[in-house]
Amino acid sequence: MLTFIFCALFACQDADKEGFSTSGSGINPNESGPTGSGDDNSNNDPGTGDGVSTGNLEDADNEDAPQISGVDAFFSDYEGIGDLIEVHVYYTDIQDDIEGGLMQLSYSNAETSGSETIDLNDENASAKLEENELTILFTNVDTSLDYQFRIRLIDAAGNYSNEFDATAPAND
Repeated sequence: MLTFIFCALFACQDADKEGFSTSGSGINPNESGPTGSGDDNSNNDPGTGDGVSTGNLEDADNEDAPQISGVDAFFSDYEGIGDLIEVHVYYTDIQDDIEGGLMQLSYSNAETSGSETIDLNDENASAKLEENELTILFTNVDTSLDYQFRIRLIDAAGNYSNEFDATAPAND
């Protein structure tokens, strides 16, 4: 089972991190991987597994809903902790009320799958909220496996964002 944690070591990120970056279009600017699968996410399965990242900004509930514009997911090795996955979610929220909301997250790999609902507030050490960015760390990971994530934000008013799929590729 994947375990999500918060750690004060965010600034100690591995300079040689591997992974991907996405923009609002879901295009991978790195040459090392394919673009997303293009699935419409209507089947609610965790991650598509094939792509790097997908997301459709028009799928948010309404104009007041947060919108996920990109996701970074990659393996890091933190001294004293070991291997983990960092997931960075980039969003906009016109109402600026993501704090007090929730993050719905599904994950899967070749060996396991699951889902979490994460409270987004100051008291939750599992999620680090910054301006237009949310960071979650996962421990108990196997770096030889690809990890697929499906992420959706819900603001404090109950507005649902678009879903965004992302993959943390295995370290070869």
